[in-house]
Amino acid sequence: MPGWCGSGTQRQGCGEPHRSSCGAGGDVRPAPSLSSTPLGFTLTMRMDMLSESSLQKMGLNERQIFAVERIKVEGSITSGIYQSLTGVSAATAFRDLKALVDLGVLEQVGPSRRETRYILRKKSP
Repeated sequence: MPGWCGSGTQRQGCGEPHRSSCGAGGDVRPAPSLSSTPLGFTLTMRMDMLSESSLQKMGLNERQIFAVERIKVEGSITSGIYQSLTGVSAATAFRDLKALVDLGVLEQVGPSRRETRYILRKKSP
């Protein structure tokens, strides 16, 4: 089932399958799942545990929140991309991304240090 966009509640959403052109401006939410049961059906809707407000409560800076939001849309980020998007040095990019790994928000993947990418960790912190 495709993701649906909205800006908080169902009645405010555009009602179309999620696309970056939707009125919510790329609001990314976990896709609901629909399953059949002997007595009907079950609709499961999950809350985004990595919303901007929850990331702020974790003490993340604006750059780190931006990185998480970007990874939600793009799937991953590299230190080089992080540097170019945020304008920070390589050392600051490393510290920011390492802090997100240490908090359990991101995980490092890649066959070598040079090809390291950061993705959302499968389980929320």
